[in-house]
Formats: sequence, structure tokens, C-alpha cells
Amino acid sequence: MSQDVEALIDLGFKAYGRGDNTQAARWWRMAAAQRRSDAMVNLGLLVNNPADRDEATQWFFRAALLGNTDGMLLLSGILQEQGDHAVAQNWLQKAADLGDPRAVDALTRARNTPRRMETDPKHGETDQLDDLTLVD
Repeated sequence: MSQDVEALIDLGFKAYGRGDNTQAARWWRMAAAQRRSDAMVNLGLLVNNPADRDEATQWFFRAALLGNTDGMLLLSGILQEQGDHAVAQNWLQKAADLGDPRAVDALTRARNTPRRMETDPKHGETDQLDDLTLVD
């Protein structure tokens, strides 16, 4: 059965390489239905644009729940963009705990970056914000 799932992943990459994103998505959805987190990440990357950001987020979240650190990093990046810094950092920490060097590096850089003060334009008050960014 694992060979069948590998074939689905490979067929997805071949279709993607030909520029047939519809067919690539079809193959990767089949693999994702069999709990292949790498297929879920591929699907998220395939649809990750402003129009389909919710679908991409769902695929990254599903992959992250299965322990896929790529899914965790990508989900963290989207959450960071949306301003959900605490949850983004939690996913980054989970990826680091699983040994992902990109997550470890991002957390180290975030901890070594001084917190910056920003003014709340509504109230004129300052607030401290973490300056966490996702690595490439």
C-alpha cells in the first residue's frame, strides 16, 4: 500500500512538472486521503494564494497535526501574517521540538531580536510586539 501512495505522490510531481496543477492536486488529494502529510503540504503550496489562503491554511494545519514540520512552519508563517503571533510561535516551537533546524533558527533569532515598541494608532499607547519572522 505504501508503494501505491508513493506512486500517487510521484504522479502528482510529474503532473506539476508538466504544469498540470489540476491533475497534480488530484493525485495529491488521493495521497492526502491516506494521511500522507507531505501530500497535504504540496496541496497547501499549490493553492497558497490570497484567494485560497483558507484552503492552504487547512492543508498546512492537517499536515502539522500529523507531525509534519514543513506544515508547522508554513502554518506558522500564515498565522504570523494574520497577526496571531502566539499561536504562530507555538507551531514554530513544536517544529523546533521535533528537531527542525529552520524552526530552531527562527526561534533563536526571535529571542535575540529586541522587542520593539509600536504606537497603537487608535489609543496612542505603546505596545510590545514580538518581531518573529519565518525563515525561508
